[in-house]
Amino acid sequence: MASSTHELPSVAGVRDPAGTPHAFRVRLRRLNRDLRRSKQAIMGLTIVGILVVLAAAAPILAPADPGKPNLSESLQSPSLSHPFGTDELGRDILGRIIHGARVSLIVAGIAVGISLLGGVPIGVISGYWQGAIGSVLMRLMDAIQAFPGVLLAIAIASTLGPGITNAMIAIGIVGIPTFARLSRGEVLRLRSVEFVNAAISTGAGSTRVLSRHILPNGVAPVIVAIATSCAGAILTEASLSFVGLGAAPPNPSWGSMLQSGYPFMQIAPWLSIFPGLAIAVTTLGFIFLGDGLRDILDPRLRGR
Repeated sequence: MASSTHELPSVAGVRDPAGTPHAFRVRLRRLNRDLRRSKQAIMGLTIVGILVVLAAAAPILAPADPGKPNLSESLQSPSLSHPFGTDELGRDILGRIIHGARVSLIVAGIAVGISLLGGVPIGVISGYWQGAIGSVLMRLMDAIQAFPGVLLAIAIASTLGPGITNAMIAIGIVGIPTFARLSRGEVLRLRSVEFVNAAISTGAGSTRVLSRHILPNGVAPVIVAIATSCAGAILTEASLSFVGLGAAPPNPSWGSMLQSGYPFMQIAPWLSIFPGLAIAVTTLGFIFLGDGLRDILDPRLRGR
């Protein structure tokens, strides 16, 4: 354990359970410094930040109704008036991609939130108390992970019915085992740390041990998993929309744009190229952000 607040390890390491506000500010400054030094994190933050700005400013940047057809301008190739061209109904591809960023962010945020809220409690319960309940919960997680993620999401969405809400639920359920296993591993690791054993030996209750000692020190891997899970959620939503189980037309979903552009690949490839690039760049942004945060928050990787 560090002897002073200035020597406290970062949030990824074992922190002094009696940390002071000054120690917290020290960690924030150190995190900010490491973040500026990580090229991957900066690149990921830049891409994700641009995506957030585009989604927030979609009505200003693309004021035209993304679902309103204009048959007189159908299948126009990229030009100054339509930088990404138009689709078979004359709708501007760039405007639909910008509006589609909202769908992707909402799906990623809510789906990962469902995975987080469902997986972390399961991991904490099975890791801290273990026993029969924990064993049953983890066997359930193993059963879910036994299926390929996209296929399981398609099966769940098909059962619930098409629609963006059901797609988010399906994606969230598929992601629960990731957070459950990660949380369980962190709880098991921290449960054997000296200051946790000391707290238990002095009579601290389970709630206090978890809230003051285990959860704050196990949050770093979860933060990294959130970033990388957002990338997976966007890819899965695009897959569901491609097969008609995601956002319903004429809502501008990147996956549904790929599906509608597929029959026109020979004569109008831009219908599929630009939505595909949007999915690829956004996914890479979240992956870069996750990898950068991992390098920053994991003390074992610092200084490489």
